[in-house]
Amino acid sequence: MKSKTENIRDISEAWKILGDLKLIDTIFNHISSVMDDAPNSFQLAMNPNGFLPNEILENNVCVFPLKKYSIADASQLGVNADGLQLHTELHLARMKQGVIIHTHSPNTIAVGNYEKGLLPLSQTAIEFVGDIEMVEYDGVFRSNVLTPQLISFAKKGGVALLRHHGVLIVADTIEEATYLTYYMEEACKIQVLTLSQGGIFSTPNQSAIDKAQEVLRNDRSQAAKELFAAFQRQLKSNHDAK
Repeated sequence: MKSKTENIRDISEAWKILGDLKLIDTIFNHISSVMDDAPNSFQLAMNPNGFLPNEILENNVCVFPLKKYSIADASQLGVNADGLQLHTELHLARMKQGVIIHTHSPNTIAVGNYEKGLLPLSQTAIEFVGDIEMVEYDGVFRSNVLTPQLISFAKKGGVALLRHHGVLIVADTIEEATYLTYYMEEACKIQVLTLSQGGIFSTPNQSAIDKAQEVLRNDRSQAAKELFAAFQRQLKSNHDAK
C-alpha cells in the first residue's frame, strides 16, 4: 500500500505526464486519489484550481477529508468547484482507495458524439469495446447528486464516455487510470481517422475479438505498471534535460 506522500507524488506526476501527452484541457480537467490516511479516515488528493499540468507540484496538490462539500467550499479548499462535486460524490459512492481522472481529450469527445460509440476498429479499441459506459449529456455538474448510472459506474470502475463532454476514468490505481486515459484517446483517435476515410470499413470477427479481449484485459494491470514507470522515466529525463 502506498503512503500519503507517494500518492501525492503520483498525482502530480500523472498530471504532468497526461499534460505532456496533450490530453488535458488547460486548467479545466481533474485528477483525484483517495488515500486511507488512518483507519476509517479517507483523504482526497486533487489537482489545484487554476494550474496547468506542468505547474502541478507535490506541495500544491490539495488534500482534504473525503466528505460532502458545497460549491462554496471549493475556493477554501483550492480546487475547481465542479470537479470537487463530481469527484467527491464518485469517491463517496466507492468508499475505497482509488483514482478518478476526467479529461476533455478531443478524440474521446468525438467518439462519444458518435451514436454507436467505440467500435472494434483496432486492437487498442478491442480491449475496451463492450465495457464502456455511455453517459448522456446533462449539463455542467453543479449538483451533489449522482444519477443511478454514475453511482453504479463509480462502484464498478472502468471507462465512461460522457457524450459531448469527454471521458471519465475510475480505477483502483494511478497506473491503471493513466493507462486507461491514454489508450482510450488512442483508440478513439484511430476510429476518427478510420471513419474520416469514408467508404466501407472492416471489423474483426467476434471470436477474434473475444480472444483478444481476454488477453488484453488480463495483461492490463502489469502493462499499466510498466507504462507508468516508463512515463515516469521520460518525465525525469525531460526535467533533467532542462
